[in-house]
Amino acid sequence: MFCSRFQLGSAEAGLISSCYDIAQCVCLLFVTYLGERGHKPQWLGWGFVTMGIGSIIFSLPRFIAPLYEIQTASQGKCNATVDSSCSDVGLRSFR
Repeated sequence: MFCSRFQLGSAEAGLISSCYDIAQCVCLLFVTYLGERGHKPQWLGWGFVTMGIGSIIFSLPRFIAPLYEIQTASQGKCNATVDSSCSDVGLRSFR
């Protein structure tokens, strides 16, 4: 549903997911190197805080975007897959 609501292609949605995994690997190297000598519970706590903030930021588009309405030709509304002259009804350029 995320891909159709914001009109993201599968490559774009995969890129978002892959960037998360790559960033996790880079941060893992940093944290394991510095966390070995530090206060482990404190590192763990800051890690949870950072993950929580990241999760909130990742889910923001779901909550701040306008409600998603499925538009079909049978409802008398524009359907971009059927009528190519329809205007863009998605949230691709949502800001």
